[in-house]
Amino acid sequence: VYFDYLDGEMLIGRGTWVGQAYLYSHLPLTAGVVALGVGVEHAVEETAGAGLHDATRWVLCGGLALAFAALAAIHRVAAGSRRDSDTWLRLGVVAVALAVALLGGGLGPVAVTAALAAAVAGCVVLELALHDRHSEAAEPTSSPEAFVP
Repeated sequence: VYFDYLDGEMLIGRGTWVGQAYLYSHLPLTAGVVALGVGVEHAVEETAGAGLHDATRWVLCGGLALAFAALAAIHRVAAGSRRDSDTWLRLGVVAVALAVALLGGGLGPVAVTAALAAAVAGCVVLELALHDRHSEAAEPTSSPEAFVP
């Protein structure tokens, strides 16, 4: 999802803003992964109960949504193309995670984590399936003027 298709060399010669955006997008990525870990810990503790507490569901789903939104931003900046399918797949995971957070009241920890795991697994499978096609469509641009945020 992250390390396979990104190369820092894609940022060379594209301007300071692109490098800064790439660098600072890692802060919400880290925060999202930490929140996701805390959410998983609480979800495991709540498996004996009838359902998942709302706060736990929001931390779990919000952590995943924040991490994948940051991954989408990192990939968008690195690829320099709005047409790249990886960015849109990652935003799809964000949408699923927020939908589960908003509409998942009353779901148990297993159902919530299964829905989130299915979204991430689907993203990875589609990314791998579309890799050859999207890597040709998202060739990095060499001039900073060609980047449109």
